[in-house]
Order: sequence, then C-alpha cells, then structure tokens
Amino acid sequence: TDLVASCSSTMSEHRSAHKPSKGSSLFLASTWMIVVIGCVSIMWAYMAINGQDTRRQAMTLSALSRYQPKIVPPNTCNLAFGYCADRDIAINGVELMEALSLPHAHPIHHELIHDLHELAETFAYFFSKGAAAEQVMVDRALFKKVVNIAARMHDAKHSLGGNAATLANRAAKEGCQVLLGASVGPALLPFLHDNVDLVGDAEEYEEDVHLVLEYAKGQSWGPLTAPRANRYYLNHDLHNARLTVLDNFHAKLSTANISLLGLGGLQLLEGNSDQLNLELLTSVSEKLHQNLNQHGLIDFHLELASFSEVHLYQTIADHLFPLVTSLGLNEQELASLYHFLRDNHIQPSSPSIPDVQDVVNTVQLTFAMLLDRGLTRMHFHTLQFQMLCHTDAWANPVAALARASLVATEEACGQSDINVESIDLMVPDQITVQQVDSPKLLSFDPSEPINCWQPDAKYSCCMVPVLVCKKPVKTAGLGDNISGAGLAHHRKQMSR
Repeated sequence: TDLVASCSSTMSEHRSAHKPSKGSSLFLASTWMIVVIGCVSIMWAYMAINGQDTRRQAMTLSALSRYQPKIVPPNTCNLAFGYCADRDIAINGVELMEALSLPHAHPIHHELIHDLHELAETFAYFFSKGAAAEQVMVDRALFKKVVNIAARMHDAKHSLGGNAATLANRAAKEGCQVLLGASVGPALLPFLHDNVDLVGDAEEYEEDVHLVLEYAKGQSWGPLTAPRANRYYLNHDLHNARLTVLDNFHAKLSTANISLLGLGGLQLLEGNSDQLNLELLTSVSEKLHQNLNQHGLIDFHLELASFSEVHLYQTIADHLFPLVTSLGLNEQELASLYHFLRDNHIQPSSPSIPDVQDVVNTVQLTFAMLLDRGLTRMHFHTLQFQMLCHTDAWANPVAALARASLVATEEACGQSDINVESIDLMVPDQITVQQVDSPKLLSFDPSEPINCWQPDAKYSCCMVPVLVCKKPVKTAGLGDNISGAGLAHHRKQMSR
C-alpha cells in the first residue's frame, strides 16, 4: 500500500515539477513513460498479491465454516462456571490517561497499583508491548474516582464481564445448559443468556466494576506505539475477590447434573492478604473434592489469566492444579505457566505477536509436563492461531477448534457475518512439529486449514489459524469466548 501511494505521489510530482523546453521534450517524455510503466507494474503486482491474499482468506473462512459444528443438541451439554462476574466499562486507554491528566510515562511494571503515577507507568509497560494485563488498584476510593471519570467518557461501553460469566454466556449461546455462580446485580441480568441458571446476586451499587483500557495497533502515546491491539484491565473487587458465592454455588453443584465445572477469575484475588487467599483456596479445593467425588467422572477446567503475584500463583498451583483436567490460556499465560513449572517464577509479559514455531514447541512441552499430573486437555489461543492438545478421552477436536477460531474473529470484528476484506492471515506457510518418532513438516493449506499430529503416544495436538480482524472493535473477553466455545463442542468420548 505504501509503495502504491508513493508511486502515485511521484507521478504527480514529476508531472507538476517539470515544464519541458523544446530541447528536453523527448527526454522528459521518455522519462515520464518509464515512471508510468514502473508505477503501473507496481500497482498491478500489489493488486495481484492483494487478490491472492483475499482468496486465501476466503478459502480459509469457507473451510472453517464447513468444519464447525451445528448448535449443540438440547440436553447434551451441561456445564457450570464460577466465580466471577462484573460490569465492564470499556474505553480507549490513551484517552483515559489524558482525561486523568496523566502525561505519557516511562514503562515500569508494578504488581499492584497504589496511585495514578503507578497506573500510568504500568499501562505504559503493557501498552508498549501490546500485551494484555489485569491488575488491582489498591485504593478503593481512588478506583471509584477513575471509574466515574471513565463512565462519563463519550465512547464508554458497558457490558457483562468476568471470566466465569463470559465463559457461561458463550457456552449457552452454543446451546449448552449452564449453571453460573457469580454475584450479578440487576443491571447485568439482561445480559445473561436464557440458558444460564444463576446462583448469586448483588445490589446494583455493589456490582464489581472492571475498567477495560483498550488500544489499537499503531496507536501512540507520547513516544510509545502499541505493536498490536489489546487491553489492560483495572479492578478493585468486593465480591469476586472474596468469592462470595462459593458456598451457595457448590451447594447447588451437589445436586446439579453437569459434566464439567470451569473456574476463572482467580487473578482477582491479587490484593488480598496471603492468609486470606490461603483460606479461600483451601475452601475451594475442599469443595471441589466433594463435588468431584459426588459426580464421579466430572472434569475440572481452569481458565488461566494474567498474574503478577507469584505467591498467589503458587497457592493456586498447590491447591487446584492436582484437580485440573482442562486448561485454557493465552500466550502470556503460557509463558508464565511454563516458567513456573520449570523454575518457579512467572513473567509479567511475553511477545504480543509470538513466533508460531516457538509457541507450538512450548505448548507441547507444557502439556507434557502436566500430563502426568492429571491434565488431559489444553486449549491455547493467541492472535494468529489456536492449538488444542488432548488425550484420546476427548472427541471431535477439529470441529471444536473450527468453531473457537470463528468465534475469535466474530467477537473481534463485532459481526457474525465475516467480511473477507476485513480479515488477515498471520500464520507461516510451514512449521515443524515433533511427532512420536520423528519431526513432521506441517504446511498451511487454506482449503484444509486444521492440522493435527501426535507428539507422543499419550496425546495428540491440532492447530487452527485465526482470521485476524484488521480493525478490531473489541479486545476484552476474547479468550473466554474462545474457551467457552471450545468447551461446548470438545467433550469426552461417549464411552467415557
């Protein structure tokens, strides 16, 4: 595109800047002809490449649409999710910084946000990397002040948020019957799908609120430029941070007919004391043991998130990882999990557009490390692609991945009817994966876009490209929508 624009500009300048004399007419005419021929060639080449890309995207879209399953038949999918829901207020992050009179700051990562200066520095840190994040503002009065300013901004968008609520809503949209344990106020009730049965309520003035500071690819803030579109969450929760629905939700689970229980939002415990978090997670573990024993073969899914506190991460690992059979995570959460399993530390960010080959290798290594601890399924998602590794206990990964990939595009673009002109493909033509006996070269074929292989005799992996929205209208909740769709369609073999 830049070449075409430059060429057009050169032609205009050449035409206006040269007024030929009689002696130079022939020379200038020849020069002008060369410029015209060169520019026309560039334009034709650009149009050919652009047309070829559009055809690849159209073929990929057609293939994924063909693979994706129909809506889940009634009474065949019964899931439960806890413990968090909130009112999301989405605004442009840079515009909020300006509304708070915060000049651009030097990028510095803070585990917790104590004041506006730390907010500016930490937002700058993640903004400059194009990395997603979720953090706690310690001062509730200050948080409410920031919320009031954000809510009055001209482009503020209010919606239902929270990992559990978003997972539940997506699974319900796919046709599942869902039990949701979360504190939901009256203003948020209309956002819940009819297939969602709610356990937990809150007064409207007590609803937990999350600020979603979104930014676009290429957006600038002072000297900083975002390498990709993403979002930064800021919160100070009452209900979610105390797991206020814990007892009622698990009491309901004891009589519910469900095949899978999913938990998300445990990152919202950051800001609590270590002792309180130990008590809460001990209680969660005890109640999960009770529910799992009651329901026999029930599966337990954990949706990971962005963590800053390694002590909280360790407590979650100690109490919940031994029970987890399914995981959902993105590129940052994968990096933290991998390093935690290897050397007991987590990292606040990772490349926002990671190298596909490196990530595929890391997904396989991480799944292999957790396989012996009881994990049987892991759904990884990032901007360019998704990957699903699983044991043979799980059925139909191709259909689940196709649907999850399309959900990512539909949510990001804000439309279920995807326009091929508005999407892009960012996967390499080939990567090498490790099979049981030897490496295997995977080639991307837009007519058959999902590749599967067997890294080990104990499990298989499949990979699907994502049709990336060129101008996304939404970045919040994409991962939860992806995982919710995956769980709705990727379920245990009937014989199990």
